[in-house]
Amino acid sequence: MSRLVVLDNEAVQALLDPDHPKHRRVLSHVQVVASRKRRAMALTLAVPTAVRVEAGWDRRSPACAFANSLRIADVALDTGYANAAAATRNRTQVSVADAHMGAAIRASSASQTVVTSDPGDMRRVAGIRTSPSSLSKPQVEEHLHAAVELNGPLYAEWVLTTAAVIALLLAGR
Repeated sequence: MSRLVVLDNEAVQALLDPDHPKHRRVLSHVQVVASRKRRAMALTLAVPTAVRVEAGWDRRSPACAFANSLRIADVALDTGYANAAAATRNRTQVSVADAHMGAAIRASSASQTVVTSDPGDMRRVAGIRTSPSSLSKPQVEEHLHAAVELNGPLYAEWVLTTAAVIALLLAGR
């Protein structure tokens, strides 16, 4: 089973800036992914290119050397993603970057974790229109495994702590 971990704008900003108050929290999620990859787990860490633009991540910049060394894949805003993102933006009135996040979430068949400061927007762009407590586990997993909220607990069908998500990742679930 493959997994996809997607970073949103604030997660990227926090990763790029060691002085950002959430830098260590994002870095810990990235380190878990790196650890799982070393153990040959099918795990991809990705960022939609519209999110990179919004966060100011220029891969050519020497100031971004650390983030570039983490092997975070780009999810390009090609024709298919652009069409899906435009439909999401029209439906939800979110930013272009969040709409691209939604297109990436919906296009992936992998189990997903989204590192975000706004799990509500991530639920909306993923197409989840009801409250978390009213969803069954398969409904949540269909679009979004979990949104790691940078401001508080994790969102999924159930509320998890960061330690619980890390434990699940380490257990290979």
